[in-house]
Amino acid sequence: AAYWVLRIREYCLARNAHFLVVPAPWVNQIESPQLSGNYPGQFSNVLEATGLEYLDPIDDFATAHLTTSLASRRVGKVPTGCSLFNGRLGDAHFSAAGSRVWAAAVGRRLELLIEKRLASEDVFTRATTGRRIVEPPEVPQNATIHQ
Repeated sequence: AAYWVLRIREYCLARNAHFLVVPAPWVNQIESPQLSGNYPGQFSNVLEATGLEYLDPIDDFATAHLTTSLASRRVGKVPTGCSLFNGRLGDAHFSAAGSRVWAAAVGRRLELLIEKRLASEDVFTRATTGRRIVEPPEVPQNATIHQ
């Protein structure tokens, strides 16, 4: 696996594309001892990814699981299993709720990585050309500004 992830990283870097590794948590890491030394621990040890390029969403999943479990209890239902996975179907993949947690965590990180790159490019452009990438709109001299 490390070989392929490193090849993917090289591919992304060569094309100036964002690279983000996100190990998928599994239900046992939520409901039982996390035991992350082997997974994702060993996996993260072989990567050449920076902390910005690596996202472990386990905390997001644990928080979402607690939130949904407590919400069920508040309305008198006893939660069975983890609603973030398809355990009731005999499938360990994410449920729709788990997919939403995954997408939110990954989306937040990618948004920040994109903003960071855009800010860096803006600083570089101003330093090399003396102007901003996107010039602010001009305000006519006779315009009245209301606050």
